[in-house]
Amino acid sequence: IRTYGFAITGNGSSGYGNVDLDINGGTLVSYASLGVYHPQVGNMTVDGNAEIRGTTGIEMRAGSLTVNSGNIFGSDKPTVSNSNDNGPSTSGAGIAIAQHTSKMPISVTINGGVISGNTALFEKNVENNDGSDVEKIDIAISGGTFNAIGENSTSLDIGDHTVADLNITGGQYSTEVPKDYFDSEYNLWKNPDGSYQIA
Repeated sequence: IRTYGFAITGNGSSGYGNVDLDINGGTLVSYASLGVYHPQVGNMTVDGNAEIRGTTGIEMRAGSLTVNSGNIFGSDKPTVSNSNDNGPSTSGAGIAIAQHTSKMPISVTINGGVISGNTALFEKNVENNDGSDVEKIDIAISGGTFNAIGENSTSLDIGDHTVADLNITGGQYSTEVPKDYFDSEYNLWKNPDGSYQIA
C-alpha cells in the first residue's frame, strides 16, 4: 500500500469496539502522513518482514501494539507533537505514543524489529491528561534496534516516564538512553560501533 494519506487507520470514536490488526509482511508507505494511525481500542501486532513508513511510522493514541520484527520508519525531520482531538498529533517519530482525549489505556511492547525516526520511540502527554490517565500507559522494551536519524535526533524520548509504567530490559540504541528509563539492575553498555545497549 502506497498513499499520501494514512496507509492504515482505525476509528477512535466511542462505540466502534475492539479492532485487532496483524501486520505480518508487506509494505505500508505514506508519503505525506502516517504509516499507521491507531486511535482505537484493539490489538496490533507487527511481525515478519513488514515495512511501515510515514511522517511517523505508527502513532498509538489508544490500544495495544506489539512489535516482534519488521522495519518501522518515521521522518528524519525534527519531531513535532501537538494536541489534536480529531486526528494524529505527531510527526518525525518511528513510533509515537500520544494518549487521546478518550484517555484509553495504551500498551506498547517491543520485542524486536528496527524502529527509526528523528525520535525512534516518542511518548508525550499531548492532551495534558491527568496523571491517573497517563498511568494507563505501559511501555515494555526487551529487544529491537532504535535508530535516531536527522539533526538533534534521539533514540528514546519518553516525556512522561515518571508516571508511565516503564519496563526496559533490552534493546540497542543509536544514542545514549537516560538511566532513569530503566531499572538499576540493568546497565547501559557502549558498543565499539558507538551504539548503546541495555543488558
